[in-house]
Amino acid sequence: MREHGLIRLYKRLATPILALVMILGAGWGARPLAAATVDTLYHNGKIYTLTESMREAKDPRKANTVEVVATRDGKIIFAGSAATARQQGLFANAARIVDLRGKTMLPGLIDGHGHFPLQGGYDLFQVNLNSFPLGEMRSIEDYKKALARRCQSAGKDAWVLGWGYDDTLVTEMRHPTRADLDAACPRNPVFVRHVSGHMAVVNSAALAKASRDELSTVGVDERSGKLTEPRAMQVVSRHFPPAGPEAAQRGLARANEVYAAAGVTTADCSNIRMLTELPKMQNGILRNNLNLRVVLHPLGYYPTTLASGKTVDSAGWINRAALGWSSAGLSLAGAETAVMTENNVPFADGRKAVAGGSDITRLSMPAYAADKDADGSPAAAAKGTVAPPAGLSADNRLFLGAWKFTFDGSPQGYTAWMKKPGFYRWGKYTAADSFNQAGFFNGAVGTDNMPPAALETLIAMYHGNGQSTQTHTNGSAAAERWVTALEKAVVRHPEVRDTRDTSIHAQTMELQHIQRLTGNYQDLTGTGPMYTELTGAFKDGRLSPAEVGARDIGQLSRLMRDQHFFNSYFVTHTYFWGDRHNQIFFGPGRARNMSPVGWSVAYNQPFSFHNDTYITPISPLRSLQSAVTRTSAHSAIYEGGTLLSGQGHDLGAKALFPPRDPEETGDKTTFAFWNYDHRVNALQALHAVTLMPAWQNKLSDRIGSIAPGKLADFTILAEDPLAVAAARPQSLAEMRVMTTIVGDTPVYGFAPGSKTLADAPRGSYIQPTESVVALVTETGPMTPAEGYNETRDKTLGAYAFRADVRNGELAAFQMRFLGNGGPVRDMALLDGGSGASGTRPLHYSPEAAMADGNWWIAALDAPMLPLKADDALIADKMYAAFFVLKDNGPRDKDAARGGLAGQVVLLTDGPLPGNSGTTRYVLGPAATNAAKAQL
Repeated sequence: MREHGLIRLYKRLATPILALVMILGAGWGARPLAAATVDTLYHNGKIYTLTESMREAKDPRKANTVEVVATRDGKIIFAGSAATARQQGLFANAARIVDLRGKTMLPGLIDGHGHFPLQGGYDLFQVNLNSFPLGEMRSIEDYKKALARRCQSAGKDAWVLGWGYDDTLVTEMRHPTRADLDAACPRNPVFVRHVSGHMAVVNSAALAKASRDELSTVGVDERSGKLTEPRAMQVVSRHFPPAGPEAAQRGLARANEVYAAAGVTTADCSNIRMLTELPKMQNGILRNNLNLRVVLHPLGYYPTTLASGKTVDSAGWINRAALGWSSAGLSLAGAETAVMTENNVPFADGRKAVAGGSDITRLSMPAYAADKDADGSPAAAAKGTVAPPAGLSADNRLFLGAWKFTFDGSPQGYTAWMKKPGFYRWGKYTAADSFNQAGFFNGAVGTDNMPPAALETLIAMYHGNGQSTQTHTNGSAAAERWVTALEKAVVRHPEVRDTRDTSIHAQTMELQHIQRLTGNYQDLTGTGPMYTELTGAFKDGRLSPAEVGARDIGQLSRLMRDQHFFNSYFVTHTYFWGDRHNQIFFGPGRARNMSPVGWSVAYNQPFSFHNDTYITPISPLRSLQSAVTRTSAHSAIYEGGTLLSGQGHDLGAKALFPPRDPEETGDKTTFAFWNYDHRVNALQALHAVTLMPAWQNKLSDRIGSIAPGKLADFTILAEDPLAVAAARPQSLAEMRVMTTIVGDTPVYGFAPGSKTLADAPRGSYIQPTESVVALVTETGPMTPAEGYNETRDKTLGAYAFRADVRNGELAAFQMRFLGNGGPVRDMALLDGGSGASGTRPLHYSPEAAMADGNWWIAALDAPMLPLKADDALIADKMYAAFFVLKDNGPRDKDAARGGLAGQVVLLTDGPLPGNSGTTRYVLGPAATNAAKAQL
């Protein structure tokens, strides 16, 4: 790239004066040195507190707002009027004053369910096979080309992994096959995961990793290479080489960045093994790869099928042992599904265990494992203690969530457990493809992730110990058995209250399910003919409390009501798969009632929203839009814009639709489906991505709303979501996240008025080799002598930093910045210089060559695709500048081996980014001169 005027000016810079401070969030500057009664004061914007009740949220005109929020030590100490804040001296004693310049501040957004941090590893290490609107794939041939490119660069015998393929969004309308993958990559083992996460396809080299006994035991279709549901997928995936600790930390850092960019301050980590995930996150906090909060949901049961055909729990009992559950004996017999009962499940006494909602940031765990290999061996053995890393002092960063079960499968994979008549289009399937030979079409073989009897046993055990569970229930039959299991559990343990057990996804939950969950059994009278295959207290369409052991329906109603059972809706299914649910999976009758938020509102049932990330990108704002509009996306196959909702708010209204596709069956008979409007207003939807997921996880005393005493987690948006919902609701997902703040520290973006538009360097998640460690230990704003001031209005950011790098190694670093609308060629990254060497530009490498002194730019949402010099940087879009330095190389300002010191200045010949039209924030009177210099 050319040398432009600003580089010539920078060559006049003298040796910089370095101010090294501990790592800071983007755009905040150093904390003032003088004591102050207020760390940060936010004002002059629209500040929604989300402190309304669910009933009050029905009227968005009455949304609770404040004019000022003040913080100290990472917590909120004031939320109220500007007049009161001035009377109390908060403005005068504020170290930092953030003028929101009319922008909107919300409580930090919270994910209701997901698989953090898997998205990070997928972004960095796997091939993206998604179709529009999530990716670029349009055909099987596109899959083959993308995989072939990766195979060409992969080492011998290295696994090639892909994710996100969708058989319903490619022109062939089919899954890729073993033969397709063999043609693309004949020598390397290949494993590609379906967009639902419930299926995969592998090539011959991958199948060869598993034994014939393993494949036959779980019913793998060797001809097609298709694996359905976890038990089948794991017979191949267990042969993946384990990710090294550095790769795991890079994936964590990438996921942290992606979630923060979406405005998320608390992520959700579900389906985990505590002994693996908790230490990874504890280390991530210590290394500054994780600065969000995370709720961890341990697997409460994970079926593993052995070569003998026996299915055992390979995770639940280990997780319970790690979290302080005890066992009368160490027998593992109860880990076998066939003999599991509430009285013999191993480690079943949780009376002294870690409770849901607890802070587990610095938790130590006893480690247990089976003596042999979880094959029904008679004893468990303690293997020592897993302790947090030395030096970890954080708190309120990692929390224990509910125990997770995966019950049924995915509607896109034909493995959701649906009631009769099953799916709208059967396609190649037959009535013989069913769950537990139910006698009607249900879906593909492999749906059986957990038999209903095992679910009842486990829910009763966890409930009896006062612990919450969350259960994956996509299909209506799965929801039926889950509700029945809860009915039996509350009667068996009537002393237990407020467990908040949660249905994850709740895609085809019926009205009668929500009525039962909320204890409104009286409303079931006369509705039996609307449903099929009813069990539990509504068996055969009649109120039958004795079926679940209840004395009468009044007792059961009270017990159910007291638990505050919860639904977490994957509401963006209406957007991403709406047309396919309407035409293929559910049919119009059920598709209009999928993710039935309206019924939850009608019965005051608490609910949250989630994106199930990695399944779809993390985006609470997309959930907000889908909840308000419930319209489908445009794609290469479907026009989109279909409304997935009924009309009106009459709980008794019905509409007639065929239950099966008439073109497939030749039968045009119609049946009655409920006709109810499931759209909600923007305020209700905001509750579902802030306060309600906090309440779901027993954290609403700490996060989820803006109130004194709560943690200072905020999301600042460029627009007011209630105003956007009223004027142009189809734009809600496109609202710009300006800043994400955790504990009063920005972790993404730049506050309104920030004078810094590039954040401090950090070790990159893209490195020359997997083993490279680049740990930035100190960073601070660079304060050069005269000459800096002449060009500062063209400077996005200038920093000095230190990093631990192994002696003589190359290491990559990165810093985020806002685009300015100009071409890449107008940007320059300078080495701050040292002594007589002066300031020098780094070399722009559009090939992302890992050589000392190279740098390149990539969009933050596509970090593996470096931009060319003529590519435009979209105004106010976030980008990453990557650069490479060598320990003891010519740009290393530290002569010590293994310690690298750098100075970088990012500047432009073009205009500065507008940051949504805001200007710089001002210092409060309490800030010292030293702090002013740093800011």
